[in-house]
Amino acid sequence: LPRFTDNSMQGLEGTFSCNTSDYVKEGTLSQVWEGRGRVLAATYTPSRTQLAIKIFDLEKCTDDFDLIQHEACMLREVRHPNLLFMQGSLSVSEEAWLLLPQQLCSVAALLHSRYTTGLPELAIAVIIRDVLLALQYLHSRSVIHRGVQARHILLSTTGRAVLSGLRHSIHHRKSGGNMHQYPRYPSTLLNWASPEMLHQDLRGYSYPSDVYSLGLTTCEMGNAEPPYQHLQPTLMMVEKLRGLVPFLHDASNTRAAESSLHSSSNSLASNGGLHLSTGGEAAASSNNCSNNSDNNSDTSSSKVAAQQQRHFTAAAHQFVRRTLALDPHQRPTVQQLLTGDTFVRQAKKAGHPPALLSLLHLTAAVAAEITTAVTEDEEEEGGGGQELENSLSRVVIHDTSWSFEVA
Repeated sequence: LPRFTDNSMQGLEGTFSCNTSDYVKEGTLSQVWEGRGRVLAATYTPSRTQLAIKIFDLEKCTDDFDLIQHEACMLREVRHPNLLFMQGSLSVSEEAWLLLPQQLCSVAALLHSRYTTGLPELAIAVIIRDVLLALQYLHSRSVIHRGVQARHILLSTTGRAVLSGLRHSIHHRKSGGNMHQYPRYPSTLLNWASPEMLHQDLRGYSYPSDVYSLGLTTCEMGNAEPPYQHLQPTLMMVEKLRGLVPFLHDASNTRAAESSLHSSSNSLASNGGLHLSTGGEAAASSNNCSNNSDNNSDTSSSKVAAQQQRHFTAAAHQFVRRTLALDPHQRPTVQQLLTGDTFVRQAKKAGHPPALLSLLHLTAAVAAEITTAVTEDEEEEGGGGQELENSLSRVVIHDTSWSFEVA
C-alpha cells in the first residue's frame, strides 16, 4: 500500500502528526462513493483544530485508487481562499485519510433544509463572485473543474464560499486545443455538464464548460432545485443539446417557471429567451416520474406561489442568459464576468466575507442542524452510474445539425 505522508505534515494551521490517536472522531458527516468512503468530523487534539477527515476504504477502491491520488494531489496543490485544500493525508492500515478544514455546510444542504424556494439574490451574487475567483485561479493554472454545482460549494466559518469537487478536475493540455477526456463517473455531473461536453465530438470542450456549469448553478441556487431535475437523464441530454436551459423563477415568468426551461440559442438569447409552454416538456416529465404524489404537488404549488412574490434583477437574468449560451464561444470568460458583469459587481454591496453568513442567517448552531456533509460529495457518487451510462449509450438522436468537423 503506497504511503501518503511522512511522519508529520505541515498544514496551513500548523503541523499534523501521523499518530491516529491524536485525532478524535466526532461523528459521520457523509457517506461517499457508495460506501467506499466516508467523511467524519474530528478534532486534532494537540492544537484543538477542527477537521473533516475523508476516509477511503482502499480495499473497495482498487479500481479507483488513481482518482483518490488525483484528488489528494489537487487538494494539496491548491492554495486559494475560495478553494478547498488539504491539510495533510495519512495511510492508515487499508485506509487513506485526507485531512480537510471543517466547513459549516454546503449550499445544496442549505437549499434543502433552509432556503427551499431559493437564496436571496445578493447572497447568490456573493457566492458566484467567490466561485469565479476560485475558477480564475484554476484556469490560470490550466485546470478545468468540470464539477461546479451547489453541493460542491461549501460555506466556511469565515463567510467565504469554498469550491470543492476537485476529484473531477482535469489539467488542460499546454499545447492548446480542446479536451476530449470525460469524468469516469459522470452520473452525478450530467445535469450540470455543458452541451459541448455531452456532444463528445471532435470539437471537445474547454474552460467555457465551467462557465456554463456556473450558470446552471446560479439557477440551482435561485430556484432551490437541481437543473433538469424533472427530466429523465436521456431526455435531459437531448433537450440540453437542443439549447433548452433553466432560468431564474420570479414574478416575471411565473407560468414558464412551471416548465423550468427556456431556449438559450443565440437567436433567442438576445431577445430574453423563449419560455416553453407547460404542455410538452412538463408533461413528458410528469409521465416519466412515477413517484410524484399529491404532497409533492402541494409542495411545488407552494414553492411557485412563493416565487411569484419575488423579483430578480435584470442583471441576474442577463447573467444566466450569457453564461448558458449554447455556443461556448459566445459565453463570457471568467475574467470578463469578474470585471464587467453587473450581477457579479453587486456582490460588493455585501461588504466583507462574514456578511454572507449574515445574509443567510447562518451560524454554527444552525449549520449543526443541517444533517449532511460539511465537505464535498454529499450524495454518493457513482450510484446508478453504470445503468445510466448504458441507458445513454442506447439513445438515438435524430439531429441533422450535428457537425463533427473541428472548429
